[in-house]
Order: sequence, then structure tokens, then C-alpha cells
Amino acid sequence: TARWSRNNLSYFIQNYPSNSNDMQDSKLVSETIETAFRDWSSVANVILRRTYSNKSADIRVKFARSDHSDGYPFDGKGVVLAHAFFPEDGRLHFDDDEKWSYDGVGGPNLRQVATHEIGHILGLAHSNVKGSIMFPYYSYLPKFKLSADDIKRAIYLYGLLNAL
Repeated sequence: TARWSRNNLSYFIQNYPSNSNDMQDSKLVSETIETAFRDWSSVANVILRRTYSNKSADIRVKFARSDHSDGYPFDGKGVVLAHAFFPEDGRLHFDDDEKWSYDGVGGPNLRQVATHEIGHILGLAHSNVKGSIMFPYYSYLPKFKLSADDIKRAIYLYGLLNAL
């Protein structure tokens, strides 16, 4: 099973969405992405901290369109919302043609999609458990939280939170 060789990782937000309903505010985008990283670090022994240096970051978050030089071009609005690479690649890309939202109205929920993709970054594959954030198909979950399946799999990779 793929996982990072260490439990202390940094991430850098390279840019922000260009056309996203209520997500125009870069502060809200930053807070939403930070919350998605915290979703994982609050359940397993992995520290995910934001850095403001692209050079030193383990994980790089980017909003991009169509062919963005990673071999996996986006398809425009709908279908493919984002993708991330397994450890220790660290690339997390969101389709900038999507109308990202905070509440799931008018477009895909950024926190929910980010949490799913960060799961991949950490080494989690898709889950066949419906309601799991790692389920392969997006469906807006208004009262979103990690499922027992998500938590169990994160702990399997990184250990219990606050483990000595």
C-alpha cells in the first residue's frame, strides 16, 4: 500500500479558481482547502500544514484547465472534477472549468472534492462503501464528514492520532 515515508507534510496553494460562484474569494478557497486537509489530520497520525513556499511544499494544489501538462487533461465542465497522484508525487489538480461552490449549490462542493483527492494524495484508493468520501462518484453530502471506512483506512496507513 502506498503512503508517504513520513507523517509531517506541507502543502502549497499555487493559484485560485477563476470562475467559481461564491468561491471567488481566495480566503474562502484557502479556508476550504485547509479544512479538507484538517479532515484527514484530525483522524490519523499525519500532520498536514500549509506553507507559502512552492519550492519546499510536498503537495501542490492547482486549478487548471484542459491539458495542463500532467498527462491527464481535464474535460471541461462536469465528469472529471479533479485528480491527484499517489505518494509521493504530491500533485493535486482541480478542473478550473468547474463552478466550485462552498455549499454544493450551482457546482461541486470544493471541500468534499478536495477531501477525496487529499485521500488519494495520502495513499487511499477508491472505496466501494457508499457514503465514504473515497467512493469514486461525486454526490453532494450536505452534512459531510469522513466515514468509518475512510478513518479506518487512514489509520491503517498513518497510525492512530497522537500515537507515540
